[in-house]
Amino acid sequence: MSPSVLANTQSGAGSDGFKLFVNGWQSSNQTLHFETGTGGSDGLSATSANGVFAWDAWNQVVATVDTGQNTAKIYYNGELVATDSIIDGFSLSGTTYIGQFADSSYELDGQLDDLCIYDSVLTSDEISATYLAAVPEPFSVVLLGFGIGLLGLLRRYGRIC
Repeated sequence: MSPSVLANTQSGAGSDGFKLFVNGWQSSNQTLHFETGTGGSDGLSATSANGVFAWDAWNQVVATVDTGQNTAKIYYNGELVATDSIIDGFSLSGTTYIGQFADSSYELDGQLDDLCIYDSVLTSDEISATYLAAVPEPFSVVLLGFGIGLLGLLRRYGRIC
């Protein structure tokens, strides 16, 4: 099972768009993936090592995307856990789904809180600082950046997104 965190495309490698999810296909390996595709071929993804994601715990997951360099980075609890190439020209349009893919598959069985949109991509130091400033609670946190923008789900006391 691959629970989706954020996606603007359906399940399946190569689907046009992006998706951020936990576990590889037909696996429970606790990996984090940010996958892109253009609809014509297999997608490319930044993927963490096995065993990175902890279930039933508070987590901060951050995905940043540099569309100019065609790379994605994934941070987990303030630490960089994956950097890899992504496909150029994947779709950023259409509806973005939180907690499932666009075809309503692989629903997330958990909680996400607070949606924040930034006008720039956070640096690794800023990502670490948001993790250290966050109060652990039983839900997951996601930040997603495209080029100059950052879309995020974040829980912080005293801060309204």
